[in-house]
Amino acid sequence: MSHAEPTRPEPRATEIPTPEPPEVRGFKAMSWPALGALLFLGLASGVPFDLNSATLQSWLADQAPSLDLKDLGVFSLVALPYALKPLWSPLLDRFEPPLVAHLGRRRGWILIAQLGCALTLVGMSLSPPESNPVAIGVLALALAFFSASQDIVVDAWRTDVLPASARGLGAALASWGYRLGMLLAGFVTPILATGVGIGWESAYLIMGLVMAVSPIATLVAPREPSDLPPPRSMRDAVVLPFADLLNRPGRAASTTVIFIALVLTYKLGDAFASSLFTAFLQRGLGFEPEEVAAFRKTIGVGAVLGGMIVGGFLMVRMRLGTALLAFGILQAVTNLVFVGLAATHRDFGFLAVAIIGENVATGLGAVAFVAFITALCDRRFSATQYALLSALATLPRVVVGPVAGPTAEALGWPGYFVISTLAALPGLLLVLVALPGIRAIDR
Repeated sequence: MSHAEPTRPEPRATEIPTPEPPEVRGFKAMSWPALGALLFLGLASGVPFDLNSATLQSWLADQAPSLDLKDLGVFSLVALPYALKPLWSPLLDRFEPPLVAHLGRRRGWILIAQLGCALTLVGMSLSPPESNPVAIGVLALALAFFSASQDIVVDAWRTDVLPASARGLGAALASWGYRLGMLLAGFVTPILATGVGIGWESAYLIMGLVMAVSPIATLVAPREPSDLPPPRSMRDAVVLPFADLLNRPGRAASTTVIFIALVLTYKLGDAFASSLFTAFLQRGLGFEPEEVAAFRKTIGVGAVLGGMIVGGFLMVRMRLGTALLAFGILQAVTNLVFVGLAATHRDFGFLAVAIIGENVATGLGAVAFVAFITALCDRRFSATQYALLSALATLPRVVVGPVAGPTAEALGWPGYFVISTLAALPGLLLVLVALPGIRAIDR
């Protein structure tokens, strides 16, 4: 005799069922196709970012002599969409992408953003800045919009598909891809344009073709879980992500405050030390600009990438709270190396050791921090929450700039780096206080 199943009450309009996250740690819990796709999705994100910043400025300076410094300064405003992306991220949480909804909400929007980047780059290649500066400005703004949108949805997709054990390695691979994409755009494009001599327009056209094949990574990437329904209305898409961050069921209000404070302070010491690092090397130690650039773009970048990949693999087995604490301590301690460096003058060996140590620690800390932000997100609206939290995380770099200069002038370079080390202590103390809450979200 069959029995009718009990009827389940419909959830209220402001409630969306939250699927249970995976709880298995270790390599068995990883999605290797997702991790592989992240490297190429990161590359597809890094290419348009650099083409719209340093490389675009190089093109304008080289091919548009009628544009004065004031005009070039105005072009920097095309980067605004990167700062404002939390404003439209709820739309990407709420709506299915047109025509490609069968790919999944995340992959579909990634595909549309990538094709938008490709078409915009082709349009820029057909718009010489000297004869059409307004058109190139509008297209650059459109490129920033599509690029920022791609960043939003790739971050959301990574949040949705990776288990806790893979968050650190996923962040490392995405960062590797992003930096490779920036290198491709920022190094190869000018060489093609001026070194090989094909011109900036043709070089941008080639980059457009690179972006046109980037959807292959999106199509290969695993689809996000099917048990993640979108918010039911725009009100839900806008209000619920904020309400959930501030008042998540089962989490004390004090824990929420500590988490937000941790997002704001964890990288504070690192931001303080790096804000005047180039000036320190040139004015404080007497290195030439080309020497500084060579060290930072070779040894520095290599050390950051090495730190990220090591941190990613370490976090396969490490708990999130342990990684935040250990890597945060390394970030703070390596700032003290520059106190010793400040007593030298043009010591290349000491400089190499200092840059390697500081950048490895920066890479380790970055991986743990991205994993922490990812863990804070509810997968129902990860696009909005990740965009908001990552925007909050950039505030320290904005805030410390005006303070760094007077500090260095008043205390000298050794005192400045001591203060940068002390600036890391609030974040470390918050990690200690928040450890029980961090363990709860690390699953």
